[in-house]
Amino acid sequence: AALTAAAVLVWRSKQTKAPPPPPPPPSKQRRWAERPPAPQPRAFLSQESSHGVSLWDVETRGFLPSRAPRVEPVTPELSVLHALSLEIPAAGVEGSLRRLIRDHAAALEAAADAIPSAAGDEDELEVCHALYSYLSCAYASECDATPVIIPRCLARGFCDVARRLGRRPMLDYCGCVLYNWALAD
Repeated sequence: AALTAAAVLVWRSKQTKAPPPPPPPPSKQRRWAERPPAPQPRAFLSQESSHGVSLWDVETRGFLPSRAPRVEPVTPELSVLHALSLEIPAAGVEGSLRRLIRDHAAALEAAADAIPSAAGDEDELEVCHALYSYLSCAYASECDATPVIIPRCLARGFCDVARRLGRRPMLDYCGCVLYNWALAD
């Protein structure tokens, strides 16, 4: 019986076809053709801004913004962000930033309501994103709790600005380095 089972296995192996050889590796042209399409740029990057060229046009200054960054928002309701950012060093030493944010909650809510009026101004959105980032990081560094919950008055505006820019509501390289310089002259 053992000989018969071995003979059956040999017979079956001769009856089945060998698997086809693996296909040759794709050529370089074929690999490029099979790639998924590149993501579309954010809507405002494909349009010229009111200044004539997009803020992040790399042909002007490389990876730096094409214009010098704004220091503070021009929309009056958003000026509270700049004012609070100037208080971060002192409030951080005193441990009073959370109280400062709580005291300015109504002004921060008004700032969040004013963000749609700045939607077409790249520079305004960028400076707001940077300021919200600094305020949120300072707030989080003062908290002992893990995880830190950013108050609604700060988070609502920050998330709206980040969504409009197509970025995350966090301190990123763009806001911390690329959009954080001034001309010396």
